[in-house]
This record gives sequence, structure tokens and C-alpha cells, in this order.
Amino acid sequence: MFLLIINDDFDKQILKQLDPDKCTQIYLHRSRSSRDIKPWVKLFRVISEIKPNIIHHHRQNSILLTFVSKLFVNHKDILTFHYLPDDQEKLKIIRLFDHVIFISKSVESQTHRIVKLKKSKNSVVYNGIPSRRRKYSARKDEDESIGIACVGRLNHLQKGQHLILNATISPHFPRNLVFKITFIGDGDSREYLESLARENKIKSRVSFVGPKSQDEISSLMQHVDIIIQPSISEGFGLSLLEAIQFNKPLVISDIPAFKEVCLPGEYPQYFKCGDADSLASVLHTVTQEILSGELSLIDGQIYDDNYSKKYSIVKTIAEYEKIYKNA
Repeated sequence: MFLLIINDDFDKQILKQLDPDKCTQIYLHRSRSSRDIKPWVKLFRVISEIKPNIIHHHRQNSILLTFVSKLFVNHKDILTFHYLPDDQEKLKIIRLFDHVIFISKSVESQTHRIVKLKKSKNSVVYNGIPSRRRKYSARKDEDESIGIACVGRLNHLQKGQHLILNATISPHFPRNLVFKITFIGDGDSREYLESLARENKIKSRVSFVGPKSQDEISSLMQHVDIIIQPSISEGFGLSLLEAIQFNKPLVISDIPAFKEVCLPGEYPQYFKCGDADSLASVLHTVTQEILSGELSLIDGQIYDDNYSKKYSIVKTIAEYEKIYKNA
């Protein structure tokens, strides 16, 4: 297996986890938005040398390059389609792929409203996660503050982190509540969110701790009472599945991708997407449950039957291998 990394914009920690004996990493060293032709020349050279049977894409525009390479190497092009682009005219390009894998039924249905694909040319494969559900444990802090955490890339236009900060100044937010908010992750919106925390006069209660490993996140979660995933748009609820594993009270926006993942019921608790007042109201309810000890969490057997098996990384790998073999 060969991993072609086009742009010089990647997570070094993830790449370090790959076994070099099983996956050869090839870097094209392209700067984002660069018009330099050298990386593409190298791409064609690499394809001609390794002669792949399958090229698996994660961005639809790269087909414009590998489609040309089919003139000298016989290969199949497969796309994992994560979300709809803002310019929906760009969707038409996915017809060039031999097979399209949607990460959720939500993304599939939205795409099919714009571009029709043959059923044999597309499928839905959910992103899988390792099964490592924790037992619920109350936070270890001795103070009486409520710990709130949000994990993910800091991009408020998509991930909605600003809603958490604005919920704290809503008239629906629980009065006199002592709270601490921790944002885990980094991104282009960090400066804006820090400014918003100052503007809302809650800077001392908000921490930005940057990106963390899974072990570090697990340690931070020991001091958390509530996890919030306030996304405005998502292709799939991967961050939601990871949050469910911590078995903490969970508050999420009511977007289709999240509802597709979750079972109907009292857990997790939804708020209206993009509405800080709605989030504040739900937080009022959840904090009362925490303080009274009346929490609504997922039963272990329900988790195993409906989350652990359905969204297992082992299942994801098996479904991908099946698609490869039939390509």
C-alpha cells in the first residue's frame, strides 16, 4: 500500500502511527493553493512507477489528474465522499469515479438530489472507531463548577463552537452556575473564539488546550461533566461516536448526520442547530440532572449492540476491502 500525501498540511502524529513496512508514505510537497506544476509531475511519475490497481481519493478534484494517468496505467478510481462542497456544481465531477463511497446516508441522499449515480457505483460505509467505551465516572474536581468540553477542529462556521460561548450569556442559561469550558483542538477560528470569550466576559472560565492524543483527551475527560458537539454541518458523526465512548452527558445539535448515528431516546440531548438560546435551555436541564444525580446515559448492552458493532473499525475495513475486490 502506498499513501500519497499531496499537500504539506497533515498531522505528523497520525502518520507516525502507520507501519512503514505495510504502508509506504510518498510526499509530493505541495503548498496549499500552489500553482507549481512540480508536485503533479511527481504524481504522474509515482503512478507510472508503482502501477496501482486502485487509487483511493479523499477529494473529488484529484480525479482530474489521475483520470489522465489512466492513459498509461490501468487503474480504478474510488472516492470517499465526506461532505458537499459549497459550490454544488463541482459535484458533477464525481461521475468520473469508478465507485463513490459516502460516509453517511445523509451525504448520499443530499448528493443524489444533485447528481444521479448508478446504484452499482456507490455505497455507504460508516467511519469506524476502536471500541473502548469507558464506564461513567463523576469528575474528579473538588470544586463545585460544571466542566464542559468540546472536542474538534476550531472552525466555528462548521463546528459551531461559538454557540457554546454565546449560550452562557443567554437568559436561558442556568443562573449562578459556576462553569469551566475546555476546547480541545486547534484551527483557524481560535483567535475569533478567544475574542468572543473576552467579549462575553467569560475569558477566565474558558481554556483552549490545543490538539491532544486520545490518551490525553481521556485524562482531560476526568474533569468534565458535559460534552457538547454543536456542529452546524457534518458529513458523519465521527466526533459524536468518540464522545459517546466517554459515557458522559452529551449535548448535540440536531443535524441529520448526528440523528443518523444516534438511537432515538433521551441520550444524547439535542438542541436546535445554530441556536444558542436552545443550547442554553438544554444545558439548564442537563446541569439539573447532574446536580440531582438523575443522569440519562447509555446502557452498556445497548451500546454494544447499536454502537460498538455498527461503527466498528473492523467492520469499516471489511467493507472497504470488499469494494476493492469488486472494483
